Amino acid sequence: LLPKAFRGQSIEPSGKKSDHMVEIADAVVKEYKLPLIIAGHSGGGVATCCATDKVIAVCKENGVEFVTGLYLSPGLGPGAFPTPCGLPCCRLCILPTCWACCCCNCCGQPVLAAGHDGENPGGAIGEVNALMYLNLKTFFANAGPWPQGGGHVADAAANMKDLASGLLLYGTKDMPFVVTNAPKLGELVPNLRVEAKEGLTHHYLNMNKIPGDPTSCETIEYIVGFAETKLNELQ
Repeated sequence: LLPKAFRGQSIEPSGKKSDHMVEIADAVVKEYKLPLIIAGHSGGGVATCCATDKVIAVCKENGVEFVTGLYLSPGLGPGAFPTPCGLPCCRLCILPTCWACCCCNCCGQPVLAAGHDGENPGGAIGEVNALMYLNLKTFFANAGPWPQGGGHVADAAANMKDLASGLLLYGTKDMPFVVTNAPKLGELVPNLRVEAKEGLTHHYLNMNKIPGDPTSCETIEYIVGFAETKLNELQ
C-alpha cells in the first residue's frame, strides 16, 4: 500500500481506466437493463471519452439504449504541455534539479499539493481519497502514448465515432490543456456539444469552499438536465 499521503494518486494508464469503465457498463446493463448514461471528470473524463464506442457496443449487445455521454473537463494531453502542473515557476526555471527536489518525492514526503480544499468540506463524504499531490509518477504515467500513457485528442476522437449525442463541458478558467484541447475534440466529433462556462475553474463540481456558493449545484443541475432531455427524447 502507498503511504497515506500518496493514496489516491492517479498513476494508472488511461487505457486501463477506460477498460474498467467498459467492464462496469457491461455489469450495469446486464443487471438493470435500463438506458445508460456515462460520465467522467478530468482523468475520468479522458477514460469516458476513450471508452465511449466500446460502451455503446455493450449497450447494443444487451439490447439497452445508450442515452448520452457527459465529458466534464477531460484532461486530454497534459503531457504535451511544458510542465504537468502548469506552474509559472516551473515553466521559467532553468534548473532541472528542481524536479528532483519538488516532484519525485524521493524524500518520502508529499511536496506539491494538487488537491482542492473545497472538494470535501469538513470531511462530509469521509476520508479524502483523491489526487492530493503531484510528483513525477503522476506526470510520466500521463506523458506516454495511449493506452499505456494518457489519452490525447486524437485518441479520444478515434473512440467516439459512434457517439450520437454527448456534452463536453469545461470552464473558461479551467486547466490550460483542457481549455486548449476541448474545442479541438469538438471539431473531430460531430455529435459532441462543447460548452465553455464563463468563470468556472477545473473544480466546478466541488466549489463548496465558500458557504452558500451555488456554483456546484447549478452546474450539476445543468449537466443532469442535459442528460434528462436526452433520456426523454428516447421515449
